[in-house]
Amino acid sequence: LKVDIFGKLDKIVKPSGILASNTSSIPLIKMANATQRPGQVVGVHFFNPVPVMPLVEIVVSLVTSEETVTAVTDYAKNTLRKKTVRAGDR
Repeated sequence: LKVDIFGKLDKIVKPSGILASNTSSIPLIKMANATQRPGQVVGVHFFNPVPVMPLVEIVVSLVTSEETVTAVTDYAKNTLRKKTVRAGDR
């Protein structure tokens, strides 16, 4: 279902938009490949309880662009006030 939703979001989100998922059970690359913007798909995993835990994991696939990673990391740090750690899509 989530892969299908990413394909649908790809058609309605502006071309510069980043698509993010908090999933850990579906390979991120699978969701990225359902879009025309695989470099703009990223995983963002929050740790529970979200309001208390300062850490967020930025998950990148083999095709996630560095621009996407930078934008999402900056958002997590500057807007959400979270510490970030980068992880691969495994």
